[in-house]
Amino acid sequence: MKHKMIYPIVITIFLALSINVHGQEGIPKTPEPPLEPTLFYGHDISKEDETKILAKLPEDVKADLLKVKELDEEEYRNLLFSASHLGYEYYLYDTKFEKEMVETSKRINELDLQTEILGIQYFHADAQERTKIKKELQSKLEMLFDLKEKERRSEVEMLERELAELKASLEVRKRNKADIILRRLSELIGKDDYLDW
Repeated sequence: MKHKMIYPIVITIFLALSINVHGQEGIPKTPEPPLEPTLFYGHDISKEDETKILAKLPEDVKADLLKVKELDEEEYRNLLFSASHLGYEYYLYDTKFEKEMVETSKRINELDLQTEILGIQYFHADAQERTKIKKELQSKLEMLFDLKEKERRSEVEMLERELAELKASLEVRKRNKADIILRRLSELIGKDDYLDW
């Protein structure tokens, strides 16, 4: 019974300490989320939203998007929506692996957008320009393919680690079956006083 009274005190102390520790770190401000798709269907993108999206993009992507705007306004709006996700930053990563996964994913999305832009430019180009654009598109698609394969390999590695942890957990639980059952039985019938300090 004593341990049930101690839980609220321990939790309160833990919360106070964690708030104090986090209060000293300068927690970064959460960035604005990407624009919602519903903002675009049947509506024009506001000049303000367009400016925000373009400001977050790498200069080369921004320049290419503006070229598309001159060629095809509707495609430009569609690509602008896709581009709104490129500027979204993630600040809190649990591991270096997660950070690498997010960076790879961002690069994939960026290259995907660039290939879409090149495809549009190809159809509006003359024969001489088409040859140049086709080579550039081929190069970007090769990079995109390699990055997607890297992302898939990383996902497989992560799943293999999780599977190994689950297998290890099963083995530990199997070896300690009697103790686990006895502990739970004691909790259920309220006979865990012997575990108190």
